[in-house]
Parts: sequence; C-alpha cells; structure tokens
Amino acid sequence: MIKSDGGASAYYDLPKNAKTLNDIMEWKGDTHWLGDSVQLVNIFKAAWRWGTKDGTDKPYDARKLLYSAARLLMKHAGKEALNKILRDMLDDEQFRPDPVYRDPMLRFEADPNNSDNVVPVKLPKIPICKYRGKDVYSLDELEGLVGFYENSKSKGWRHL
Repeated sequence: MIKSDGGASAYYDLPKNAKTLNDIMEWKGDTHWLGDSVQLVNIFKAAWRWGTKDGTDKPYDARKLLYSAARLLMKHAGKEALNKILRDMLDDEQFRPDPVYRDPMLRFEADPNNSDNVVPVKLPKIPICKYRGKDVYSLDELEGLVGFYENSKSKGWRHL
C-alpha cells in the first residue's frame, strides 16, 4: 500500500515503457489488479473511450462501468451485499423515476426501428355519448354542454 498525503502519489506514476493504454492496463493487471483484471480492464476501457466508440454511446459505456463494478462488488463483498447496495440505490430518491402523468388516450408500443425503444401511440377518441346531436368525449365536456343548454334556455335562446 502506498500512503498518500493528498498530493502527488506514486500510484499515479506510469510504467517507464508504457506507450499505449493497453501497456498501462497490462502493467496494472500484472502488478496490482491480479484476479480483478477482467472487470477493472472493462471499467478502464469504458471510462477511457467514454462515448467515442463507433456503434456505442455514453449509456452503453455507463452500463459497462456499472456492470463491471457490480461484478467486483459481488466478488469482494458477496451477492447479499451487492443486492442490498443495489436495492438501497433504487430506493434512493435521486434514482427513482419521476411520477409521470398517464394520458389515458396514450399507449406505448415497441418502436419498429429500434427494439430498445418504445414509442407513444395516440388512441383514437371515442365518444362516450351524444348530447343534442353532438359527440361528447368526457364527463366534463358533457357537464359543460348541459350547463350551457340549461343556462341558455333560461335566457330564452332558441336551440335548433
């Protein structure tokens, strides 16, 4: 273990012959990471390329980081500890989904162009009844029409 005083520390020094990231990862794997090399290499690579690898994006790299970190945590703390930490994270307010207003006239279907996505599909409006020959789509609308009709009758307006 290298003791740090908060300043420059030897654990940030690179090997003398390192020219590429692969040189650094191999050196770390041989000298420090040992049995954790597979997951730490995946973490290191995902962080290094962060959103720049063709065919991937930042959410892909973030999932790679999270998955590899979870594997390390499971290895060193056990499945029960990993599951508790993941549950605690999901219970944390910052990770909970925001409440969403659900439009009853909207449903979601698989996006035919991207199986990882869903797309909103607006359902056709279906009238709940007719009032004086007009389609009515909600109770609020019906109440407004009935109120208007009753109020206008009292004023002597003629309805066709």
